Amino acid sequence: MYDDESANKGDGGLLRLHSTYRHDLKCFTSDEGRCAKTAAAFLKGLLTLDGALAPILAIMVRNDEHTNLMLDDISEATKSKEKIKEALEKLILTDTDDMNDTWMEILGEEPTEMEQKLLKEIGNPMRRIETIYELITKIIDQLKKLLEEEGVD
Repeated sequence: MYDDESANKGDGGLLRLHSTYRHDLKCFTSDEGRCAKTAAAFLKGLLTLDGALAPILAIMVRNDEHTNLMLDDISEATKSKEKIKEALEKLILTDTDDMNDTWMEILGEEPTEMEQKLLKEIGNPMRRIETIYELITKIIDQLKKLLEEEGVD
């Protein structure tokens, strides 16, 4: 169990890793000193590491030219973001009760068990959107009525 007392003792933390795996964890940051120090402090807290930030900076924080390119070049991320937005729009605007097949068709993979559970809970996306719209319209009408009764324009 994780609690403040064990974290203060340094004898175990929520994400404390075995020492052989800890060095495999890397944090990517820009080459600005404040960003690198923040990354090191984050890792120190996350892994409940003891000692100074300098060794953590040297071993676990990456801020070389390739890292800067990865952080600064958003062209690939933009392409992925647009694909995701397109897929989500198709999913949201689907008028069907069997979203598992639609998910497979649009995303090219079967939904996970958790995703299937959520899809079943949501049901038909278009009907759900229509229901939300109707509820919001009713709330707006009720608010307008209350404001009129209070004499507020």
